[in-house]
Amino acid sequence: MTMSADDFDVSKTDDGRVLILSEKYAASFVGGVWHRKVMFKTQDIQEDFMTVDSPVEAKRLRDEAFKALNLK
Repeated sequence: MTMSADDFDVSKTDDGRVLILSEKYAASFVGGVWHRKVMFKTQDIQEDFMTVDSPVEAKRLRDEAFKALNLK
């Protein structure tokens, strides 16, 4: 779960849940809504989430979270 060159990590599940982590914030997408915190258990993250390998997709998800949560 590493995209350190961009200072954020993006991972997601097959069912559409998303987790974005950086040193300054966390964002989770679950149930069709973005949240400003980690909404998942550690075990779920380790078992269900896969790193988003595409930098374009990772940036798109990060931008979507920023817009929805009014992050800077």
